[in-house]
Amino acid sequence: ADQVAITYYPPRAGSPERITADVAAVLAQPAIAHLPVQLAEYGFPSAAAAASSDALQAAAYDAMWTAVDASAPRLTAVVINWLRDVSPAALASFEQFYGSSDPAFVGFLASLGLATYGGARKPAWHALRCGA
Repeated sequence: ADQVAITYYPPRAGSPERITADVAAVLAQPAIAHLPVQLAEYGFPSAAAAASSDALQAAAYDAMWTAVDASAPRLTAVVINWLRDVSPAALASFEQFYGSSDPAFVGFLASLGLATYGGARKPAWHALRCGA
């Protein structure tokens, strides 16, 4: 392999301080220690149902930039693919696809965007821009 692509959605939304250590641990894996790595997907929710908030989501993006800085030059790209929260119709589709209507899981999926579905920018939007 010439490079490695990983996705990262923290397992517990309430702990953005783990992000830098988690990314470092992945990069330290012996099988990939010599390869460049792309963070092919990154996201962190803001919903209270997912044990998070707008402030925690912003802190998670600050932590992501810390991980990027600490991992340079091996971490070569980061893709943020949830710029806006999903529509109610898309959320219903996800619930059906994943077979779960657990409020914490639905809240997680519903709030990964850096802006609300209506377009209002969340604090994480600014954290992403300030770190870039």
